[in-house]
Amino acid sequence: MSSKAINEQKNFWLIIISALSAFFITSFDVIGVVNEITPFVVKEFNPSAGAITLLGAISSMTMAAVMVAAGSLGNTFGPRKLLITGALIAVLSDIGAFLFSSNIGLLIFFRGLIGVGAGLSNPMMASVIMLSSPANDKPKAFGMFMVAASITGAIRSPIIQIVNTNFGWRSVFLLVAALNTICLILMTINIPKLQSSKGNKFDTWGVLLAGFGLMGIIVGSSISSNIGFTHPITLGSIAIGVALLILLVFHSKKQVHPAIEIKLFKNRTFAFSMLFGHFLYFTQGIQYFVTVYGITAGGIDPLRMTTFAVTLASAQVIAGLFAGDIAKKFPKHLIVALGGLMVSIGLILLATQYKPDMNWGILYLAASVMGFGFSTVNSRRMSIALETVPDDIASSGSSLDRACSWSGISLSVSITSAIYPLISARAFKRMTTSAGVTTQPITNWNIIPSDPNIIPYWATSWGIGIRTVIIAMALCMLILSVYSYFLYKRTNHPSKQSSSDIHI
Repeated sequence: MSSKAINEQKNFWLIIISALSAFFITSFDVIGVVNEITPFVVKEFNPSAGAITLLGAISSMTMAAVMVAAGSLGNTFGPRKLLITGALIAVLSDIGAFLFSSNIGLLIFFRGLIGVGAGLSNPMMASVIMLSSPANDKPKAFGMFMVAASITGAIRSPIIQIVNTNFGWRSVFLLVAALNTICLILMTINIPKLQSSKGNKFDTWGVLLAGFGLMGIIVGSSISSNIGFTHPITLGSIAIGVALLILLVFHSKKQVHPAIEIKLFKNRTFAFSMLFGHFLYFTQGIQYFVTVYGITAGGIDPLRMTTFAVTLASAQVIAGLFAGDIAKKFPKHLIVALGGLMVSIGLILLATQYKPDMNWGILYLAASVMGFGFSTVNSRRMSIALETVPDDIASSGSSLDRACSWSGISLSVSITSAIYPLISARAFKRMTTSAGVTTQPITNWNIIPSDPNIIPYWATSWGIGIRTVIIAMALCMLILSVYSYFLYKRTNHPSKQSSSDIHI
C-alpha cells in the first residue's frame, strides 16, 4: 500500500502511534519488569548467579533470535499480522507469569516466552514507519519512535514499583498484561494491511540458522557468569553460535528470498549503522545494573531508584520530540557524532557513581546526557540505515536493525554479568587484605554477605567491576561516533559515494 493510499484511508500518524504502542511490550515488559523486580525475586528464591543472569537476559535473548524470523515473516505476510500475533503472545505470557511463577525456572520460562512475542512485534514498528510515512515526515516519525520508547521508560519504573510495593512483584505481570491488551486492540483497529512484498517463500533454514546462531552466542555469554569464560560449555556454545552464523551467510547467498538479506551488509552505511545500533543498545542494557546495584549495595529505596530511569527517559522524550526539527537544521553526520559523544560522556559520569554513597546530582546529570544523546543519535541512525533498504524488503531491513540493537541489550547483561565478578573479586581481595579483614567467599555478588565487616568492601569492589565495563563501553562509543562523522558526511554527497554505499 502506497503512502498516498494510506493517507486517503487513514491518518498515517494514527497508524504509527498504534504501531508504536508495541513499545509497551518491549520497553515496559521486556526491560522494565526484570529491572525492577529482580531484587525481590532474588530475596524470595535466592537463585544462583547464573539464574539471575539468565533471568535478566532471557527476554532480550529470545527476542533477538525471533526478530530474524520476524523480518522474513513480515516480508511475506505483512507487519500487521506480526504486530498482532506478538502482542497476543505477550499478553498470554504475562498472565502465565502471574499465575504460575512458583520458582525461578518457571519465571525464566515465561520471561523467555514474552521475548518471543516482543521479537515478532518490535521489528514491525520500524517497517510500518517506512511503509506508511511520507518522505518528508520520516525524520519526525523516527523521532516519535524514540519518544514512544522513552515515554514507556519514563512511566514504567514508578508504576511498576508502586504496584510491586503494594501488591507484590507477581502482580506486575497482570499490569503489563492489561497494557499489552490495550496495544493489541489499537493495532487490530488502526493498522492496515501493509504488504512489503508478495509471494516470498519462507526461508525456514535461514531462520533456524540465524535464531540458533544468535542464541548460542548469547547463551554462552550468559552461562559464563556462572562457570567462567574458559569452560568448555561456554566456549562450545559460543563456537556453535558463530559456526551457525557462518553457515547462514553461505545459505543466504543461495536463496532468492533469504531470511537474512546478506546483500544489505554490502552497503557500508547500513552495515555500520547496525553495528552502531548494537553498541548503543548495549549501553541501554547497563541500566539493569544501576537499579540492582543501587537497591542491593546502596540500600536505596526502590521508588527513589526509579527516578534515575525517569530522568533518562524524560531526556529521551525531549530529544525525540525535537528530532524532526534537529534533522532539518543540522547535517546528519553532525547529529549522530554529537549524540554518540553525549552517550559516551554520560557513561563516564555514570561510572563514577558505582559506590554505596551515590551522588544523585551526578546520577541525574549522567541520565540526562545519556538520554538526550541516545535518542538523538538513534533516531537519526535508524532513518539513515533504513533509507537504504528497498521497499520490497522493508521488513527485513527493520528486522535486522531491531535484532542488532536488541541483541546489544541481552549481550550487555550477560557479558557484564560475566566480566564484572572477575574484576570485582580481585579488587575485593586486595582491599580486604590491605585492611586485614577476614574474608569470606563471595559466590553471588547480588547477595549481601553475612559478615557486616566486609559489606563496605563487597559493595565497593562490586562497583569497581561494573565501572570498568562501562568505561570500556564509553571508549567504544567515542570511536564509533568519530567514525560515523566521516562516514555519514561522505553519504551527504551522493557523487562521492562508493558502490558499496549506494542503495541496493
